[in-house]
Amino acid sequence: MRKLQRIKKAAKSRLIAACGVLGMKVQQKDLINVLARQCGLTASREAYEHLLSMLGDYPSTQKVALVIPDDMYKALSFIKRHIGNPELICLSVCTPPNNSYPVMKQPNVFFLKREFLFLAHSFLKSHDGTLLKHFENPMWLILSDGPISGGEAYTMDELDATCSDVLKTTVHGFGDTVFSVRSGTNDYQVVREIVNAYFPDISNWIKQDSRTERKRIIDLGGHIGSFSVQVNKLLEGNCDIHVYEPEPSNFELIEINLEQNHTTNITPFNLAVSSKPGKDFIAFNLENTGGNKLGSLGYETKTIPVEVVTLKSVFSKWDSMLIDILKIDVEGSEYDALFPAPELVKQCRFIVGEAHGSKEYVPQDMLDFLQGLGFSVTFSGDVQNLITFSAVNRNPDI
Repeated sequence: MRKLQRIKKAAKSRLIAACGVLGMKVQQKDLINVLARQCGLTASREAYEHLLSMLGDYPSTQKVALVIPDDMYKALSFIKRHIGNPELICLSVCTPPNNSYPVMKQPNVFFLKREFLFLAHSFLKSHDGTLLKHFENPMWLILSDGPISGGEAYTMDELDATCSDVLKTTVHGFGDTVFSVRSGTNDYQVVREIVNAYFPDISNWIKQDSRTERKRIIDLGGHIGSFSVQVNKLLEGNCDIHVYEPEPSNFELIEINLEQNHTTNITPFNLAVSSKPGKDFIAFNLENTGGNKLGSLGYETKTIPVEVVTLKSVFSKWDSMLIDILKIDVEGSEYDALFPAPELVKQCRFIVGEAHGSKEYVPQDMLDFLQGLGFSVTFSGDVQNLITFSAVNRNPDI
């Protein structure tokens, strides 16, 4: 049923695009729904509504250049003829390592994710003219540099303050943990977000856990050791951790961060985890160093081959099938990793992670799967797009 709904939504997007070519109008709510297929959170919908109204109010006699995150290109291409047919410029064109900033004439509109504003930092700093802020919420920022009505002055000091941490090469995490990070990336954000997203539920579970034995932990989607190193500190080293990360530069930083935090109980594996063993390709997320994905991201980007194993192989590395904590954050591959092995998932006492919308599944499918295996699940987010969840195994024999 959900697959049929996704097919219908995709068909409607193409119909809306065709209506734009034919000059036929559609309602703004339908345009917003097309954009919401990329991210349907309330904060994003608010930003979409403001952007569409802003572009719709602009005189059609002068074409607008719209600078956008790469992953919004496909969705906006479906509706662009309904909003003045702006020139769509992906943010990756405007950011290092390209450094060949496009020649742009006013007016330009910048539709930017606040979390990744640092990617536009050097481009905006090099841009001549006054910037105006038209919209801001915790997720999005809309700026312009041209004669577009409304907006308030947005200074370079504000931009610098927002991006101040991006030049760091070392950040401190939970306790006295320390991480080597890449300057000009969101590495530092991921380190801090791990604690905010996962530690409250993990801490509550640990407090309620009557077992005092050394914890067995599996970390799927290890990034630069962001989770493994910090949860090891939380547990005061009373654990053994296997961490899986396929992307080579992330894996190299895992090894560096394990050494500088003096860990001896965390074993890294330079592997991806999915439904079938063998070779696959990982697509690089140009915004998010923790957002690389097996297969396709839905837009053109760099890919590299990686080695893939199954959950059965992951479990075989232990002398017992019982796992205390499974953390999974693999950008849409969580379904392929877990769904084929329900008998192994049932051997996990506590699971924490993210579930993303994909071509085949939505996060609600993950909730249904875990609840069907006897887990009590809590989550935050949008069950059609993205959730952060934790699951406690309620089976009496675990």
